[in-house]
Amino acid sequence: MQLIDQGRAHLASGEFNHATAAFWAATQQQPGLSAWFWLGTSLALAGDWEDLLRVVNGIKSPVLYFQYICVGLVERGAYDVLGRMHRSIPPNHVVSPVAAYYAGVSLIAAKHHVKSLEHFHMFSRQVMSKLHYYRPIFQGDENFNLIFRQGTLVEPLSYVAALDDGTIPVETPCPAMEFQQCVPLGGPAILFACCLNDLYFHRFADSLISTLHQACGAVELHFHVVGDQQDCLGLFATLEARYPAMTLGLSLEREPFARNSVYYACNRFIVLPKLIEAYDRNIMMLDADALVLQDISRLAEQLSSKTVAADFACFDTGRTEPASVYQATLMYFAKTPDCRAFLQLMRRYIFSKLGGSLTLSWMLDQAALFSVMCYLEGREGSAFTFQRLDKLTGGGLADFVDSAGTQAEKSSLMIAGSDST
Repeated sequence: MQLIDQGRAHLASGEFNHATAAFWAATQQQPGLSAWFWLGTSLALAGDWEDLLRVVNGIKSPVLYFQYICVGLVERGAYDVLGRMHRSIPPNHVVSPVAAYYAGVSLIAAKHHVKSLEHFHMFSRQVMSKLHYYRPIFQGDENFNLIFRQGTLVEPLSYVAALDDGTIPVETPCPAMEFQQCVPLGGPAILFACCLNDLYFHRFADSLISTLHQACGAVELHFHVVGDQQDCLGLFATLEARYPAMTLGLSLEREPFARNSVYYACNRFIVLPKLIEAYDRNIMMLDADALVLQDISRLAEQLSSKTVAADFACFDTGRTEPASVYQATLMYFAKTPDCRAFLQLMRRYIFSKLGGSLTLSWMLDQAALFSVMCYLEGREGSAFTFQRLDKLTGGGLADFVDSAGTQAEKSSLMIAGSDST
């Protein structure tokens, strides 16, 4: 490790030639991944693209190695390097799609969301044109699978515009919703809602109601449950008796269009127009596993006030992966025409991609959110009003909502509730 430590010290001082020499010597004496990683990082930071490609070409798995370098540059905040690197990699090189993807990441970091879509589309075109080469990589490596999903699920503005004007025709049916019990009409301006499958309802409904009640008092909450293989009506009656101060509503979707994790995640956008129509309310949508920490009813009231008057609101995570920019755990939807048009466009986007492979479609809901938001915010003359909750509150999602259960438990529940994995 002595040579690597020396190289890192040189790198920290901006002495790229000395750093590269130390890392190169380390690859000869300690031929492990760490030495090669630091060598590639040093060459990238120095802008020595010719030597970097020589190293990449000599690696057994050039795409994964190059991605490893790019992830390290993201962690260092070296976004300008990612942009220059993309412009310097030949477009026919096998790592060119990865360079395009991380150039898009660098643009998100600079808050150029719309411009980033061009680079993710470039990534998508390149990998799909040589799918026979890249398929074994995304099937065998979790990290590359992640950027494959992120880069191919988002779409450029032209695609969203074609969905909007009907050039790409997409049917957007609403599933049959059986309203077992409705929250009374004419209540408060804000209705809380949660869309989830029946297994999630049994596991998380109690904790959601309990924490929402503790934080916000006696509010109104509607559950839309996908599937009814469990006794949802029996549990709903138990919850009503347990929380008499809360006003609860329930609708069931006994015959969903699909029974899998992607559909469950997208379901809220699919049924929201019907919920807004049924209740004629502004809706604050919560994830099933949310543990409410603060009085978010006041936040919802602020969003619906004349001062803010948002059509839609959610948290910007500050992350740089396209399908992770906007956080869907806590979202606000107004009963305005512009919000209804936004939801219709979201539904068209989701239905245009809903039939894809599950392993490559996870995060479709948030990819749709990023692409549609880029389109609406960049469209000339758009009256749509989006409010970033982090800017409005000065805090992050974690200040308002925590998460119940472990990721392993939730993954297990999703698998159990799916027809296929």
